Amino acid sequence: MNIGEFLKANYPGGIKEYGELELDGIIRGYFVKGINGDELYIPNKSSGNVKMLSYIPGSSGSIEDAKIIHDRLSIDSPEYIISIADDATDKEDCIETGYNIARSLGLNVIENVTLCFSTSGYLGIKKTETFEDNHPEVKSTVISCEPYNGGTYSYERTDSRDGLMKSNSQIIFIAPKVGFHINMQEEIKKMTESGMKAYFLGTSYNEGIHIMTNTDVITSGMIDYILDFTDSFNTKPNENVTYELIKYNIETKQYESMAYNDLTSTLDSIKIPRLEENNLDSFEVKEDLSKYSEKYKELNNLEKKEIPENSNYVYAINEMNAIRESIKNTSFINSYHNQTFRDDINIPGMIYNHLNTYYDTVGNLLNSLTLETNSVLSLTDAITQYEKEGNTGEIVLDKELKGFIPMDPPTEKEVC
Repeated sequence: MNIGEFLKANYPGGIKEYGELELDGIIRGYFVKGINGDELYIPNKSSGNVKMLSYIPGSSGSIEDAKIIHDRLSIDSPEYIISIADDATDKEDCIETGYNIARSLGLNVIENVTLCFSTSGYLGIKKTETFEDNHPEVKSTVISCEPYNGGTYSYERTDSRDGLMKSNSQIIFIAPKVGFHINMQEEIKKMTESGMKAYFLGTSYNEGIHIMTNTDVITSGMIDYILDFTDSFNTKPNENVTYELIKYNIETKQYESMAYNDLTSTLDSIKIPRLEENNLDSFEVKEDLSKYSEKYKELNNLEKKEIPENSNYVYAINEMNAIRESIKNTSFINSYHNQTFRDDINIPGMIYNHLNTYYDTVGNLLNSLTLETNSVLSLTDAITQYEKEGNTGEIVLDKELKGFIPMDPPTEKEVC
C-alpha cells in the first residue's frame, strides 16, 4: 500500500478530497481533505526523518487563511509535511494528526513549525505545548501572527510551559511594532523570565492590515528557512513593510536586536536527556538465528559429484562442483542472526526487517542456481552412461522442480 492509498484508507474520520501532486511528471506528494475539514499533505518519502508545518487559521477558516499554502502545493510541493486545521478551534488537533500519520507510514517527525494566526494565535501555543508534553524529542517553533484571545494560553503555570522548555522549542510573535492591542515586548519579557525562548518580530504595518502578516510569513519563505530547507528568506516581502527581530536579555534587562539566523541556531542546542523521567522497562535486546538462515540450511549439504573414469565431461562436472562448493560456503546460511527489537517500523528494528528480505532473495537465487547445477550434472551423467559400454542412459528432467524453495510473500509488517 503506497502513501496515497494509506491516506485514503486511514485518514481520521474519512476523506472527501484526494490528490496526487506532480512536478515534471513525478509525484511529489499526496493531499487529502478530511470529512472533518482538516487537510494533510505528505511528501512522497518512504522512510526516514521528516519535518512538518502545522497550520491553524484565524476566524476566517482555512479556505481563506490557508489559500497561500494551497497555492504553493499546486505549483511547488515542499519536502515537509503540512497539516492544516479546518478552523481556529483546531478541534481535531492537526499537529497530532500529522505526527501520527507520519509515524504510521514509518516516517520520523524531528521538527515542527506551528503557524497560528489571529484568533488561534494563543491556541497554537497551547496546542504545541501539549504536543511537546507528549513528544519532547520533536523540536517546535510557534509562529504566532497578530494573536488575539490571550486568555486561551497562560505561561504562568509550570505545566503550561515545561513541554516547550524541555524540547528546546521557541515562540516567535509577529505583530506591528506600534499600535497593536498587546504589548508584545512585555509578553516576550515575561516569557523569557519564566525560562521560555520567546522573540518578537515587529513589523511596520498598522493594525488595519491584519491579514498581510499571515500572508507574508507564508510567501517570504520563513517557514522553509526555520526548517532548514533554504539558507535565507525574504525579509522584505512587501515594499511597505520592514521587520525587526528582538529578544529580551535577562542579564542586562534590555531588549536586543537579533540576527535572523538566531531563529535556527537556537533549535540546534544539545539537549541532555533526563533519564529519571523516562519510563524504563525490562525489555532486552536478544539475538536469535534468522528464520531465513534456517530456511536455506540444506544448501550447506550439497554433495560433490564424482568424476567417472575416462569421462569426456570433466570440465562441466568440475565447474558445477565449484559452483556448488561456493553455494555451500555462503556465510549467511546457518550463521545469520537477528536482534529482537520492539518493532520493525523504526530504526534499528527496520534494518533487520530489510536485511531479512535481502537474504530471502539471496537464498532463493542460490537455491535456483543449485537446481541448475543438478540439471547439468544429471545431463552429463546420462550421457556418460549412454557412452559407457553401449548402455543407454535415461535423461531425467525435473519438471516438478523438486527441492525448490519459494520466497516468502511480501508483508506489510514483519517483526524481527
